[in-house]
Amino acid sequence: MTIVLADLGGTHLRLARSHDLKNIEKFVIRDFPDIDTVLREYEEKIETLYIAAAIQPIEGIIEDKRFGDKSDWIIDVNKLKAALNIKNIVIVNDLEAAAYGVLKHNQTQFLIEPEIEQFHFSCPPKLIVGVGTGIGHAYLFNKENCHPFVQRSHGGHMPIPVANDEQMETVQKIRLSQDGKRDFIVEDIVSGSGLIGLKAHCGNDVALRLFAEFLGVYSNVLVSSVGAYGGVYLTGGVMDELVGRQQFDKESFKKYFLPRAVPVVQECLNATPVYYVREPNMPILGLSFLSKQEAHDF
Repeated sequence: MTIVLADLGGTHLRLARSHDLKNIEKFVIRDFPDIDTVLREYEEKIETLYIAAAIQPIEGIIEDKRFGDKSDWIIDVNKLKAALNIKNIVIVNDLEAAAYGVLKHNQTQFLIEPEIEQFHFSCPPKLIVGVGTGIGHAYLFNKENCHPFVQRSHGGHMPIPVANDEQMETVQKIRLSQDGKRDFIVEDIVSGSGLIGLKAHCGNDVALRLFAEFLGVYSNVLVSSVGAYGGVYLTGGVMDELVGRQQFDKESFKKYFLPRAVPVVQECLNATPVYYVREPNMPILGLSFLSKQEAHDF
């Protein structure tokens, strides 16, 4: 019997066995009728299945209605458990898992190096932002002699903050192009799908600049509201693509992540490193940490 770790995103499903993290397989969700089919092909006998899900279950059902052209699975957790004879299924928010993954990875590069030491806060939390098909974030609290704790969130499902007239006009323009069934949120711009919309409205070069600006404002708000001066970790498929193609506008991000502020706030932000996480499988690493922690606690 095997412990299987699953990262269920908006476009891909990644799978690994807990004893073999070097071999992580990626499946395109729209290529398969359901998750049952993938899991049956992947592992004959699953004892425990850990799922890092971009969408949390409602009454035992996982259904991502945001990106129907990419992710159209409807997962009934209880039926899945019975159909594959799985002893236990543990579901964790994907960015919550990615935040625990920070404890296990070592593949980062600086986007912004701290200019000074952090002396206003002792052991401040870290912020993890995942930019993929959608966007999410979580906070990692990891103080000495304490169990690590992650505060998950609803990520980009919040009103989008803006810092200048151009950003406001861009939000208004894109908002008018939508169906109006819900309020405009961060994910409508700062995400893979949001970047496509930005390019359609602004052209490639302006879209890349504005994308970095909006991500900078968003990250600043998240850090400042919680005091997450322990570091910002940017991860996810969109970040991988932009950094890999040298299209991430680091200077525009920095301009709006580090706005002019009162001295004490400026000092805290200037002491906050911002990293790009090169490790593409942070949720899997986090699930591995959780599975081992639970086994130890048990």
